[in-house]
Amino acid sequence: MSLRDIILKFMPPKMRAAAEADSRKWMALCPRCQKLNSIWDIGGIRYKAAGVKSSLVRCAHCGKVSFMRFEKRG
Repeated sequence: MSLRDIILKFMPPKMRAAAEADSRKWMALCPRCQKLNSIWDIGGIRYKAAGVKSSLVRCAHCGKVSFMRFEKRG
């Protein structure tokens, strides 16, 4: 069980759905395979957040670890 699963377990269903929808808007381009990754697809959560997030993460498409910059789109 991931930290995201634990956090979502204590949220009401409506808030859980809103957190997932908001997290799916945070996108980063993998520098290796050039595919877009949402923070939700890589196992993260970013709900009611602002600014830009940079992290060392594993790409959901190619599986390589890279430094990615997440920005809200949409």
